[in-house]
Parts: sequence; C-alpha cells; structure tokens
Amino acid sequence: MAKGFSEDSRVKIPALITLTRLGFAYRSLKNAEFEPRTNILIPSFAKALRTLNPTLRQGSLDKALEHIAFILSYDDCGRAFYESLCYGLSGHTIEEVGAIKLIDWDNFSNNMFEVVTELPYGGDESGAGSFRPDITLCINGLPLCFIEVKKPNNEQGIQAELKRAKERFSNPAFKRFFHCTQIIVYSNNCAYDESELTPISGAFYSTSYSLKPNHFREESPQAALPEVDSTTLKAILQDTNSQALLSTQEFATNLAPTTPTNSLLISLFTLERLQVFLRYGIAFVESSSSHQSPTQSLTQSLTQSPTIEKHIMRYPQFFALCAIKDKLHQWHKAESNSAQIPQPLPLKRGIIWHTQGSGKTALSFYATRWIKDFYQSLGIITKFYFITDRLDLYKQASSEFSKRGLRVKEIESKQDFISELSSLKCNNQEGKDEMIVVNIQKFSQDSLALPNSYALAFQRVFFIDEAHRSYDPKGSFLTHLFTTDRQAIFLSLTGTPLLGSSSRSKSTQIFGEYIHRYYYDSSIKDGYTLRLIKEDIQASYKETLRDRLKALELEQGSLDSKAIYAHKSFVTPLYKYIYDDFTQSRAKLGDESIGAMVVCASSEQARELFALSQAISPASPPPPRFKQPRF
Repeated sequence: MAKGFSEDSRVKIPALITLTRLGFAYRSLKNAEFEPRTNILIPSFAKALRTLNPTLRQGSLDKALEHIAFILSYDDCGRAFYESLCYGLSGHTIEEVGAIKLIDWDNFSNNMFEVVTELPYGGDESGAGSFRPDITLCINGLPLCFIEVKKPNNEQGIQAELKRAKERFSNPAFKRFFHCTQIIVYSNNCAYDESELTPISGAFYSTSYSLKPNHFREESPQAALPEVDSTTLKAILQDTNSQALLSTQEFATNLAPTTPTNSLLISLFTLERLQVFLRYGIAFVESSSSHQSPTQSLTQSLTQSPTIEKHIMRYPQFFALCAIKDKLHQWHKAESNSAQIPQPLPLKRGIIWHTQGSGKTALSFYATRWIKDFYQSLGIITKFYFITDRLDLYKQASSEFSKRGLRVKEIESKQDFISELSSLKCNNQEGKDEMIVVNIQKFSQDSLALPNSYALAFQRVFFIDEAHRSYDPKGSFLTHLFTTDRQAIFLSLTGTPLLGSSSRSKSTQIFGEYIHRYYYDSSIKDGYTLRLIKEDIQASYKETLRDRLKALELEQGSLDSKAIYAHKSFVTPLYKYIYDDFTQSRAKLGDESIGAMVVCASSEQARELFALSQAISPASPPPPRFKQPRF
C-alpha cells in the first residue's frame, strides 16, 4: 500500500498526465535513441530539422548534432546555445543554409512537444554517476525543461532540491545538460507558506545555474484542459508499472489541475506561455565579481573575470509583458481603423506600477525584445529609449542593459539627442538589439522626431523610469518628452505613483492608465522585497511617544489619527529614536555601510520626518541624510 501512495503516484504521474493534456506527447524510454552527450532525442530532432529546414541534405544531421554538442561545451552558461535556439544554429560547416532553424517561433504549435520520465543525465552506460530528473520536456527533441517533484512535507522541502541542484550545477560532467536546460521546476506539491522566510513549501520555477526559486501566482486563469486521454493514461501507467493506481480515489484526486504542482505546470507550460518564457524570458547577465559562479573556473575567479548569470523572467514581469502585448494590439487596431475612417489617434501611454525591487529595468529588457518582434512582423522598424531623471540612475540603467547584452548608446548632450532623433540607423555595427539611455534634461524644444525621408514605417518606444514626483508636469522637460514624437509609445515605470485627489497630481493624468500592477505586499510574499520585521522599541522612548499621543489627543480633540501621528511633537521623538537606533547599530556591528529605509504611516508623517532630518544636525558621526520621501 505504501508503494501505491508514493511520490510517483501523488505527484509525478499526475504531472505527466497533466502535461499530456497541455499538448506534450508521452514517450517511453524503452528503445528510445538519445544523443548521449546532450540527451537530444534523435528521431524527433531529425524529423523537426527536416521540416524546418527543407534544403538540408541527408548527411547534415550528424553535423548539426556535433555542432550543438560543441557549443554546449562553451564556458558561457549556455548563452551560445540559447542564441541558436532563438536565431538559428550558425557558425557550422553545413554550407547550404545560413542558419539552421531549431524551433519554429512564428508557428510555435507546429513544433514537436514530448515528455519523458527518468531520463539519465550523464554517467556511464550503466547509469553510474548520473542523475535522473523526474520529468523532462523536449521540444523538437531538445531537452529544454525538467521537473523535480517530491511528495508533500518532504524533509527540508524545496531547499533539499536546491542543495542537490547546486552540487550538479558545479559538476563539469553535467555542463552540456544544464547549458541546454532553460526552465527547471521544483515542487513538493504543497501550497505556498507565507510564514516561511526561506521557501520550503510549494511549486517553484527557475532556470539552470540559478538557485533563486520563483513563485508563480496566477493572474489570468487558463481555459479548461482537454479530458484525460484514456489510451495515454493507460500507456503511462503501464510504462511506469503503476496500473494499480487507476482504481484508487486518491489518484483521481491527484489528477486535478488545482494541485500545486499541476497548477504551476498549467501556468508555465501552456504552449503559448512556454513560447514567451523561452523566447523572451531568459537573460544572460554579465558582472564582474569575486564570487565564483557555478560555470566559472578557478583561474577566472582568481582574475575576477566577468561572470555570467542566467536569469529567468519573474511571473509579474510575464503578466506585465502580456498586458503590454494587449495594449500594443489595441493601439495598432485603433491606428488601422483611423487609416480607414479618419479619427483622433489614441495616446499610446501607460503605467507599469511595480513595487521597488521587483525588476523594472529587467522588465524593460524583456519587453524590448517582444515589442521589436511584434512590430517587425508588421514591417515596422522600432527604436527604444530609456529615460531617467537623475545621473546615477542614468549610469545604472546603462550598466544594467549592457550586462544583459543590449548595445547601449548614452546621450551626452541636447545636440547629441537631436542628432539621434534624425537617424533611423542602429548605433552598433553588429545590428544587435539596442537601448538609447537619456536623461530627461537632454530634452528640449528642438528635440523633435522629423518625418523620415524614406517613408519607412517607424515606431519609437520610450521607457520612463521612476515616473512619479521627479517629473514635474509644470516643467518644460516633461512637455518636451511627450512632444518629441507624438506617435511614440510611452511606457512609464514606477513603484510609487502619485495617488492624489487632484487630477493634476495623479500619475494617471500625466502618464496614462495603469497597464499592470504589482504591489509591495506581493513582492514581500514572493521574496523580492525584504519582509518588514517589527522590533519593540526601548521602554523610555515608548513611554515618551505614549505621553505625546495622549497630550495630542487631549489638545487637538477631533484631530484624526493621521494628523496626530504626523504632528511635530510626536514625530520629533520618533525621529530621535530612529536616529539613535540607527547610529548605535552601525557602531555595534562595526559596519558604516549599513543603510535603512523608513516606512511611514502616511505621506504627511514622511514629510515631517524628512524635514527634521534636514533641520537637525546631531553629534557626529551622522548617518547619511534622508533622501526625498516617495509617496
């Protein structure tokens, strides 16, 4: 009986069946032919290659397999292989084509989708020294995703799987396999536990060489799945020696699409979504660090050469991209209708309200690739701009985009920007994707996009960073920004939009309606923002604050609590406590680099605290001055 209710029966086999309902064909490993260095399913790969590349000769298959094995051996975290997935296998010795297409991105459902179980990764012919993911997903024979499952409440939960993953990532014998792998799922089939500081319970996704497990919280429920195919069900149960499960009620319950594992698989591996994650949701980020990455050699570590980190799109970034996609379709349809029946064109503006730390710069990178392909399919050229309001953000954005492989052009002067607007050319010789980073002070009344002399269809896209109070709607820079190109798309990014009652002070009145929202509390739950941990204050300060509150309540009578907590006589001892606690913590820990963020009860209280920080000059050593509060 124990065997009947194992990890396989509760999680793995129901997951296999769920994947077949999503469109993956189940393949038995019996008599299956895999390329041992890469785990490529040869018959499927050969069939897909001939379909996608009709001019290939019969003898080209072995050359393609050899070349893939070669680029998977690079010390690049799999970047060369990923680029081959996206743009075709080039640099090979097969003369009849420029690049071999590995995946049909234009008609994604035309690819071959297969699922296998217990495929050996590495090791010798007997399987020694290998590991076997519970489930592997292949597209056109390429093993691009795998899934590790555990039964509920397993010891150490997801952390046990991440510990094993860390060891495997650093094992050179597995390098080719992890270079090929794009998405990894870890699940113990439990609901997320919001009380866990370190994730243990739940179903998470990640990418190879990343030990950061990502939550997935569904925002757009999927259509009902097709019914379970009885023939496929019996074949899977027979192949896994689990026929006895068919008659059990628990197995029927575990097949439900609402279990944590099945729910994540449906959210992630529905074919339309899988296409977005694979084509647009992977980033290779270069950074110089003394920290040795799993793919970095000891020599590289000692010389502090640039390391490569592999990132995958977070679920709020995915849903924001979906919302942007819907907006683009809406705007393009309105423009098409306007061409037939003259009418005012819509303002192509909108706000992405994602809390601080949620990865808005990374979202801009992912969105750039998707938007470019969207307009390219319509025969429209695109150019992308990232607008900042401070020099430090200007440099930071340039660095972040460069690390992700975009070619960055920094605008140094107003004249430089005027010249840029008159050019439709790419600013790099390689023709790579590009981002033009410009500070808003470079916009002037002369920075106007002139009609191009070649009558080319052209679309400018402006990402406006930190789009809140720093952009003064009464000033000239913001006006110049919006008049630079009245047909441009303006996507504004902010974690703290203005929510005032006055229409002039609302972010939506300036930057357009909200396209997507991701709030602070969700970011805390997902581990992207540090949790707020309440700590009791010293008794002497507590007594002082309590006395001030009582006095204010007696003096002010009907004054509401917001006004009382923002009153100077209450805020002054509060500021003194914050200051003393902060400086003492630095001294006790011996670390002058410690910083802090003050979260206030209201914008009024924040203003009072900020004013005190500017007015009071306590004894040295003072902490850094408070930055301007955000509301």
